[in-house]
Amino acid sequence: MKHFTEGKLVFMFNTSIIQTFQFDKHVDYQKASNALQQTKGVDFLGIQDETVLFFLEIKDFRGARIQNKKRLETGELTTEVGHKVRDSVACMIGANHTSSDPQHWHPYLKLLFNPTTPIWVILWLETDVVAQHKIQKQKVNDQTLRHDLKRKLRWLTTKVEVCSQNNPPRSVPGVQVINSKT
Repeated sequence: MKHFTEGKLVFMFNTSIIQTFQFDKHVDYQKASNALQQTKGVDFLGIQDETVLFFLEIKDFRGARIQNKKRLETGELTTEVGHKVRDSVACMIGANHTSSDPQHWHPYLKLLFNPTTPIWVILWLETDVVAQHKIQKQKVNDQTLRHDLKRKLRWLTTKVEVCSQNNPPRSVPGVQVINSKT
């Protein structure tokens, strides 16, 4: 298992089926972001079973429901995720030309450029625990987010999921998430 801490969450990836790295911490992304201000990247880029490419963006809104309510209701969050995916794709292509280690990008680009590759975009969204009688409303909200994200990412893929610890991804098995102890 490969472990990454992202804020208050620890992501664990089964390395026998998943190859992944923290995209927004990678030196090539940092170079692109520094050169062109306002460039954004997803948190993780990964490959599952050598055949599925996935982009994973993490948002932990626990304890910040009021501050993020507008972002959730207006589509601002899904637009932000869409921009991060777009910028990540551009960075991958650029890094293939400018990286000191272009081989790093080859497996990801090979899948990206293959029109039959399943490409998944996963929004990992942690929110405050809802009361039992509000669970259905939360599911509807997640479904609305998924639909909006799917519409905004149609240029790349229609395979999107909104996940959390209570709703793990079906598209990318081998991902486990726990709360960090800090």
